[in-house]
Amino acid sequence: MWITGEYTEIAPNQHLVYTESPADKDGNVISPAAMGMPEGYPATTEITVLLEDLGGRTKMVMTHAGVPAESGASGGWNQAFDKLADRIETLLNEQ
Repeated sequence: MWITGEYTEIAPNQHLVYTESPADKDGNVISPAAMGMPEGYPATTEITVLLEDLGGRTKMVMTHAGVPAESGASGGWNQAFDKLADRIETLLNEQ
């Protein structure tokens, strides 16, 4: 599965906003239906990542706007965050 998009807001150490659209292997936007997504799935969605300094720790809140709740996208995000948590744990154990 390929995805393309663009960054629309970047505030270092504060927040990041970007778009996401289904794409072919060359980065050309294609319809969600061509990727097997359910009818009504939007062609472009928006992801917002907010970062908050908690004094030596960082709180991250991620919102993926436009994704229908029944789409199952949360499973992919959960996998990504599990991998991120594992990577952070590995890095902390190396110190």
